[in-house]
Amino acid sequence: MTDVEELTAIYMDVSKGDTTTTERQEDQRGRWNSNTNTDQQIRSTIEEMHERYDLSTQLPTDQLVALVKAFFEGKGDTAIARRLGDSSLDRTVTRARLGLHLFRERDTTADFDLEALSECFEAGNSGAECARQLDIAASTANQY
Repeated sequence: MTDVEELTAIYMDVSKGDTTTTERQEDQRGRWNSNTNTDQQIRSTIEEMHERYDLSTQLPTDQLVALVKAFFEGKGDTAIARRLGDSSLDRTVTRARLGLHLFRERDTTADFDLEALSECFEAGNSGAECARQLDIAASTANQY
């Protein structure tokens, strides 16, 4: 007997042969629905993040919407900056992307102790002070 046949037999035994169900399935997780414009949904989420996380960036909301879409298309920060019309914005794009909690695998790995950096910031130290303590560049400390 295959796994599927075995599970079917268990279901039939438990349900006493009744093959109908009356419970409604749960709605999909998340807030977005297919009836709303995707750009508007992204914009709404960005506005919420501005309020909730005090998101600070030089990029206007329209560019942040483009950033989010490009990120999920698999574009890198330099390619996203080019799409926004200025390849020199790559560092700004990186900071905005991190502020939007859009992480790449390389954003979560480092050649230093990320936990120690987090603890240093939580203790109220500046990026420069944490960088000094961990012997890394201040820009690196601030990036994480």
